[in-house]
Amino acid sequence: MRKSSLRAILAAMKRERAEQYFDAQAPVYDFSRRLFLIGRKRAVSALGIRPGDRVADWGCGTGLNFPLIEKRRPGEIIGIDASEGMLRSARARLPGARLVKADMTTFLLAPPVDRALCSYALSLVDDWEETIRNMKRGLAPGGRLVLHDFHPLAGAMQVFDGFFRWWIGIHGAVPTRPLHEFLSGEFERVEQVVPGMGFYAVHVADGPK
Repeated sequence: MRKSSLRAILAAMKRERAEQYFDAQAPVYDFSRRLFLIGRKRAVSALGIRPGDRVADWGCGTGLNFPLIEKRRPGEIIGIDASEGMLRSARARLPGARLVKADMTTFLLAPPVDRALCSYALSLVDDWEETIRNMKRGLAPGGRLVLHDFHPLAGAMQVFDGFFRWWIGIHGAVPTRPLHEFLSGEFERVEQVVPGMGFYAVHVADGPK
C-alpha cells in the first residue's frame, strides 16, 4: 500500500472518530466548554457584516455564533460542521440557518459568501493549510475571512501556558500554528488581534489572492 493511501485511510479514521466524539458531546457541549465563549463577540464584530451579506460559519458546532451574527441582519447564515449531533443543536438555536453536514477541508461552498468565520475549530484540524485554502475558495471577490482560535497565553497569564497547552491538547487542539504568516500569503490584507492575556487570537483576512 502506498504511503499516501495509508495517510488517507488514517485521516478518514480520525475524522470518523472525531464525528463520533462530537456527536456524543453535543448535548453537553455548551455547558462543558464555557471557556470557548471567550472572544466570540470580537470575532463576529471583526467580520464587518453588512445587511444582506451571506455569512458562512465553518465548524459551527452548536451554533454559538449564530445569535451574534443574526443581530447584524445578514441575508443568509450557513453553518458547516461534520457532526450531526452538533448540527441538531445548531438547528434548535437558529431554525432559519442553512446547515450542511460536511468536512470543512473538502466541502465546496457555492455560491460563494461575503463573510466567513471559523471559531475554535481550525486548531482541531490536521490539514489546516488546505482547510484555509478551501474557506478562501468559498469567498466572493473582496470577501473577508475571520479565524478565531486558541493562542498561547501571554502577559501575567504566561506562567500557566504549559498547563493551558496540555488542557486544550486533551481535546486535540494545537494553539501554535503560524496562522498570521500563512494567511499573509493567501490574502491581500491580514490583521491579527491578540488580547493582553493571550488565550485566543482573531485573524482578519481581506481580499483573497
